[in-house]
Amino acid sequence: MYKVKEVTNLVGVSVRTLHHYDEIELLQPESITPAGYRLYTNQNLKRLQRYLSKKWVSRYSKYSNPYRLWNMARKWRKQKCLKDLK
Repeated sequence: MYKVKEVTNLVGVSVRTLHHYDEIELLQPESITPAGYRLYTNQNLKRLQRYLSKKWVSRYSKYSNPYRLWNMARKWRKQKCLKDLK
């Protein structure tokens, strides 16, 4: 299980972004400790990476070949952080 700060370091999003995703129910933590810490699992992180990849591709697809961008996003995803989570 990962705390919010650990997720931000692994994935590269801000604490505020994770809290926002929780508020809009895009990515909810697996559990919340009695002290209020949000805890995320590997499955949560994989889902977040998929979402960020799709967001990146959709944002930049109007500027280039979508197939090329999808491959770039896949390479970014592999390089970024989920090597050790597979």
